[in-house]
Amino acid sequence: MIRLRTLRPARFVQLPHDALDRLPDFNAVGLLAHVLRHDDGWDFSLDRLVASKAGIGRQAAYKAMRTLIAHGYVVKVKWQDSGGLWHTDVFRAADPHTADDLAEIATMYAPGESVRGGLLMSWRGNESLSELASPQVAPT
Repeated sequence: MIRLRTLRPARFVQLPHDALDRLPDFNAVGLLAHVLRHDDGWDFSLDRLVASKAGIGRQAAYKAMRTLIAHGYVVKVKWQDSGGLWHTDVFRAADPHTADDLAEIATMYAPGESVRGGLLMSWRGNESLSELASPQVAPT
């Protein structure tokens, strides 16, 4: 019997070559690898990340995040729940988000559900969700 084995741990991050080629600096590549390594629902805090990692300052980390947003690897959605509290969801991907991805994200923030609407805070020009989906979705 032949068994396949690996020396890698069960969890690892794989980045496409395009991400390494497109992103202009190593801080953005490192931040992308960091956000991709976590499961959905992980409580993300860039400030907490900066505090835990030596060698990168707050300004560099925020610049790296802006770079990921500008290149489409990260999409942030700020939304208000029915109790009036604001939340931010961060969508991340190993490949840049497409227009279809944005349309799918927009459907997740439809009025009348657990979210009363949303504003797409960061995506190549700060479009509102209402520009990406049906006219019923709009900032509140």
